[in-house]
Amino acid sequence: MKSNSKLMQALMLTLASFSTVLEADSEARIRQELTRVLPGDLTYDLKPAPIQGLYSVMIGPQVLYVTNDGRYLIEGNVFDLQTHVNITDNLKREARIASLVSVQEADTLTFKTARPDAVTVTVFSDVDCAYCRQFHKEMADYHAHGINIRYLFFPRDGKNSDTYQKMQNIWCNENPREAWTAAISGKSVTTAACDNPIDRHMALGRLMEIRGTPAIILPSGEHVAGYLSADKLRAKIDGKAQ
Repeated sequence: MKSNSKLMQALMLTLASFSTVLEADSEARIRQELTRVLPGDLTYDLKPAPIQGLYSVMIGPQVLYVTNDGRYLIEGNVFDLQTHVNITDNLKREARIASLVSVQEADTLTFKTARPDAVTVTVFSDVDCAYCRQFHKEMADYHAHGINIRYLFFPRDGKNSDTYQKMQNIWCNENPREAWTAAISGKSVTTAACDNPIDRHMALGRLMEIRGTPAIILPSGEHVAGYLSADKLRAKIDGKAQ
């Protein structure tokens, strides 16, 4: 029995080692193929997917799949029919979190509560959006529910729009928070220009497949499209939403 036990242990170690070699070979082959088709300066995260024979390719907040021979690149949702889990959605949450962590605090417009237990949500917002206006009007209520609001600028009409210019005026103002509150209330803000992160905010929003505003990213990485009152947003954060 002891002899058989040692034999099984040796066999398991051999198989584990062989599996590691195969995995390393697959990754090398995949990276070689991705190098041929992706821009040279594009960074990505490659790791085995929860589906046998596939690897996940995370490009910022985007998730793709590639077969372990490096031949087929797959875009779309993958569902586990046994657990009824959207595997891709879970991976996208991880990718959103990683992408937002890379955004410098100085490149955001954050409205914080004094509560030490507060959580922060990231909101892609447009100063000319009616629901964004309603959202900002209730800032005190979000703070009362222990929620910090971190804005990223997402003018839906694009870079050459009046909205983009307004949002640039806000960012380049001496007091951007006051300027945001004034502008989103319909008041004018002095024209200004400076280096700003708006283009980077917009590029990130497009990668996250954001179509409208406000677009709320929870600490869990979940994307909530549209306005939510403070109590409903807090319930979402706490996982208690109906």
